[in-house]
Amino acid sequence: MSPMSHMSFEEILRLTNGEFVETPEMRTHLAQCRSCDSRRSQVQELLVALKSPGLKDAPDTWVHKAVKHTLPKSYEAPLSGEVEAEIVFDSALHGVAGVRGEADRRQLVLAAKAFEVELSVPATDGKDRSVSGQVFALSEGETSSGLEIELVTQGAPPQNRQSNRHGEFWFDSLASEWFYLSIRGDSFELRSPKIELRS
Repeated sequence: MSPMSHMSFEEILRLTNGEFVETPEMRTHLAQCRSCDSRRSQVQELLVALKSPGLKDAPDTWVHKAVKHTLPKSYEAPLSGEVEAEIVFDSALHGVAGVRGEADRRQLVLAAKAFEVELSVPATDGKDRSVSGQVFALSEGETSSGLEIELVTQGAPPQNRQSNRHGEFWFDSLASEWFYLSIRGDSFELRSPKIELRS
């Protein structure tokens, strides 16, 4: 690094995060360059803030809006008949830096036309056997409350719930290594693909 060049943001981040050791050249540069030293202080504050125990996730409405922007416009059409949902996000496949969610939970987003379903399932086939979720209506004419939610697993009778006024539902005893959901409204049945727990 020449005396006139600045450290990149990535170099400052990795140095501050302890990913590599500060060299004598870096130490000299940071002592002489107010710009890089100021950026290092900002990165230190950010890393401390991200590890704060009082942090909460973004509000559900923000998350919903962000995911909605990633869906095709055709998903906003009214839903009728039997429809297969697609998995549009799976945290087991798409690790995201900086996410503060529980490591023992896997997050999935399913989408089908006018609905989106966010699921939280066990990350592995362990002792936590709960499945929770929330249904979002993407078009004006649909509602996410009062829907019949059925959880189908191997070797056990289906479990049935009704989504609350916020579209939320919960199953506390997943009986097998895989499941799928059926969500029924007045004029449609939305089915998820088979979702397998990771062993």
